[in-house]
Amino acid sequence: MMGWIAKLKEKFGAKKEEVLPSPNAPTAFHLDRHKANKPSVPDFYSMEKMEIGLWARQNDISIDRRKTKESIINDIIENLKSKEK
Repeated sequence: MMGWIAKLKEKFGAKKEEVLPSPNAPTAFHLDRHKANKPSVPDFYSMEKMEIGLWARQNDISIDRRKTKESIINDIIENLKSKEK
């Protein structure tokens, strides 16, 4: 029953694409051997509140934008310290 599908593919030129390995790709890649880079911590006090929120979002840190700038900075610093442990 599946033979007719193969014949149609041959007739209409549906060819199987070759997947070539990337020449730069390592043969074995283990994530546990490579440590992730820590996010570089900017000077939050020289940044605007929106810039701080954007940096936090890019580094997977949730903040409450209704808080003051000072309390947001303290929350981020506490979050970064807890991630280090």
